[in-house]
Amino acid sequence: MAKAQASKKDGSNVPQKHLYSRLSFLHQAATLLTTAEGYSVPAQSGQSDLSNASPKETRTASQGSPESTRLLGHLRGVSRKSQIRIAPELKHTVCKRCDCLLIPGRTSTETIRNDSRNKNKPWADVLEVRCNRCGTIKRFPVGEIHQGGPPTDVNKDEDN
Repeated sequence: MAKAQASKKDGSNVPQKHLYSRLSFLHQAATLLTTAEGYSVPAQSGQSDLSNASPKETRTASQGSPESTRLLGHLRGVSRKSQIRIAPELKHTVCKRCDCLLIPGRTSTETIRNDSRNKNKPWADVLEVRCNRCGTIKRFPVGEIHQGGPPTDVNKDEDN
């Protein structure tokens, strides 16, 4: 007897689905560790009570936790080893240099810059995301899509 074939209607034909779910879990866990309110990590591994830790011995969530950095490093390693592309939305939230999760206002700062002359070209707007941990800047275009040439008016009357 032959195996029963799975129906294609349920949409479960994603190859290597277990790897995609692992990547999703690693990103979600790193996000949770970074955004947890009042989260701090002791600097010494033998210390079990966080209330006795001095402020110099703890690392606050404003720069991200080492656990979230480790999870994001695993995320990048799994995607490279299995040759799976990370979605751009996910990729934009991770610092390339230090594997820190980039959360606006907490672990990164966002500014919009326009380096054109007199700042009059709206298609030259660039979103700059600066990592608070290492200072790396990521740039993403956010302006209008410019196709080249001056804009033309379609509704001109040419009765001459």
